[in-house]
Amino acid sequence: KRGSWSSSSSTHSFVLGKSKAVTSLPVISLVTDKKNIWGETGILEIDPRNTNKRGMAWERPISSEFLFKDSRDSFQVDSGFRLQGGDFIRARHTPYKPVPWSKYSFRLYFRGKYGESRLNYPLFSDLPIDEFEHVVLRAGMNDSINPFICDELCRRLYSDLGHASSRGMLVNLLLNGKSQAYYNPAERIDINFLRSRHGGGSKWDLIAQFGEIREGDGHIIDRHQETATSDDHSGAIGFDAQENLLNRLAEEEGERSRTIREQGRLFLNELKKRSEQREGIAVDVRQRYGQLLETLDEQQQDVALYVLGRRGKSAAQTQRDMGRHVESISRKIRRPILTVANAFSEPKSLLVAYDGRRMTRNCISMLAANPALTDLPVHVVMSGKQNGDADKHLEWASRTLAKSGFEVETAYLPGNPEQQITQAIADREIDMLVMGAYSRSPLKSLFLGSKTNDLLRASKVPTVTVHL
Repeated sequence: KRGSWSSSSSTHSFVLGKSKAVTSLPVISLVTDKKNIWGETGILEIDPRNTNKRGMAWERPISSEFLFKDSRDSFQVDSGFRLQGGDFIRARHTPYKPVPWSKYSFRLYFRGKYGESRLNYPLFSDLPIDEFEHVVLRAGMNDSINPFICDELCRRLYSDLGHASSRGMLVNLLLNGKSQAYYNPAERIDINFLRSRHGGGSKWDLIAQFGEIREGDGHIIDRHQETATSDDHSGAIGFDAQENLLNRLAEEEGERSRTIREQGRLFLNELKKRSEQREGIAVDVRQRYGQLLETLDEQQQDVALYVLGRRGKSAAQTQRDMGRHVESISRKIRRPILTVANAFSEPKSLLVAYDGRRMTRNCISMLAANPALTDLPVHVVMSGKQNGDADKHLEWASRTLAKSGFEVETAYLPGNPEQQITQAIADREIDMLVMGAYSRSPLKSLFLGSKTNDLLRASKVPTVTVHL
C-alpha cells in the first residue's frame, strides 16, 4: 500500500479435500501479489509479452511453502521468483492453452534481500548437501504428458552409474492457491553444482545449450562441436607416447580443416551455378575463414543486401526458432538484411511494420529510392498504443512512397504489435515484411525485451531488417 511500510509476507497453506494424486506427493505452495504475475509488471503476462524478459529486473518476491507427508518438517521461506526456459517456449507461453504452452518452469532464488541468503534444508533426501542458492521448478516442457518422469529417471540412472548428476524430486505445485499439476524441482547445473561435485574451477567448463561458455575458459572441452573428434583419447599414456599422440591430433585437426574447406568450396560452386541460370547476374564467390560477424563486417563496403538464414543449423534438434547469430549480426551490420526461414519465393507484395521513428522512416526512404520495387503493392502498418501522431506518420510514409510510383495502403491497428502485424501479414497475404531492427540498446533489450526478436520469431515470411 502506498505510503505504508513494507513487511515480510506471512502465508499458511492447507491442502484439503484433494485426491490421492495430489496428496501422495509433496506440495509446494507459492504465494505472491497478483501484480507480480499478471499485468504490466507480471512475469507471466503475454500482453505485453513479458515472458520473453529476463534478469533481475524480472525477478519477483514470493513466499514458498514446502509441505511433506513423511517425517520431514514442512517449512516456509521467502525467495525471488523468475521464469525459466528458452526463447522457443517464452515466445509461445499462453496461460489458457493446453500443456505444454500453459505450463511454465520457474526458478526460486534465495537472497538476503528476501530473508535467508540460502535455503538451508536437505531438500533432496539422497543428497548430502543441505544448502542451495536457487532451485529450478521444472514444468516438463519436453515431457509434458504422463509419465512425466523421463528427465528425473535419466538423472537418477546417471547418478546410480557413479556420475555427478543433479538431484530432483516430484511434487504438486500451487500458485496463489491454484493447482499447476506435477512439477519437478531440481538442482540447477551451474557453478555451485560443479564446485560441490568437482571442486575448484580449474577442472571444468560450463557450456550452455548453444555453445556459450558460461563458466571457465574453454580449455577443457572444445567449444566447437562441429570440429570435435569422436575418438576417445582418455586414459593413461606413457611418457614416450605423448609426442606421437600430439602429432596424431595435429594431423586429425588438419584433415578436418581440409574437409570443411572442401565442403565450403563445393557448396559455393553449386550456389554459383544456380545463380548464373538467371540472365544478367554476375556472381562473385568468396570463401573466408574466421568468425562470422567479423567476416561479414569486413565485406560491408561491397554489399547492398545481406541474406541470412533465420534459423540455425541445429534448429531441428533444439526447436530454437531463431539462430543465435541473427541479433548480433543485425546490430553490427549497417546494411539491410534479408532473413529467410523457409524456401524463398518471389514476393508479390510487402508490408512495412512502421512506428514513425528513425529506423522505420529509413525503411520507407530505402524503398522509395528503389524503382525496381514499384511493381509491388506496399502496405504500411502501425500498431501499438494509440497516439495522436499516428495519422501524421502514416501520411508521410504514404506520400513519400507515392511520389516514387508505389501503390500504397496504410493502416493503424491498435493492440499488441507482434500479434497485429502477424495477423495483417496473413489477412493481406503478404509475401515479405520490412521493419526497423533493434532500436533499443542491448542492455535495454535485456530488461525490456526486443520487439524485433518477437516479430522475427512470429513472422512466417522473408523479412528485411534495417538497422540504420
